[in-house]
Amino acid sequence: MRVAPLLLAASHKYILIQNGKTWSDAQAYCQATYIDLAIIESDEDVVQIQNTAQRQQVSSSAWIGLYNDIKSWRWSFGNESLGNMKKWDISQPNNVYGNQECGAMSPKGWDDRHCAEGYPFVCFHGESRRTVGCMHVLRLSLNYLKVFVRKA
Repeated sequence: MRVAPLLLAASHKYILIQNGKTWSDAQAYCQATYIDLAIIESDEDVVQIQNTAQRQQVSSSAWIGLYNDIKSWRWSFGNESLGNMKKWDISQPNNVYGNQECGAMSPKGWDDRHCAEGYPFVCFHGESRRTVGCMHVLRLSLNYLKVFVRKA
């Protein structure tokens, strides 16, 4: 018997909402309408969001699902750590005045921002590529299966 992680291959679908909202209002909207604020797990995700912003002619920062829980930066969806995926702009995060606890994406990279500021935001709809469980894979040869059935 072999145990293998079951990975979802479906990619995210990102939705860029141009109405400016605070980070928490943006998250509430995304959770009510889609799944959550955008999580970014790969360079392909970054490109997909940047392409969406270019198509909609949005050049400002936009909220994504980044937040600082005092100890570390995390994704709002699943309260997961960033892992190896970090796309901070130069000198970010810098927590200016000690109150920049939410993350936004700009064409230059991620920025920490004051959560009460209003920005466009990116929601995601679709599955995460994270490991969501395990499946047991039992490989039996067809001949072994035939012998087993005859003996039973």
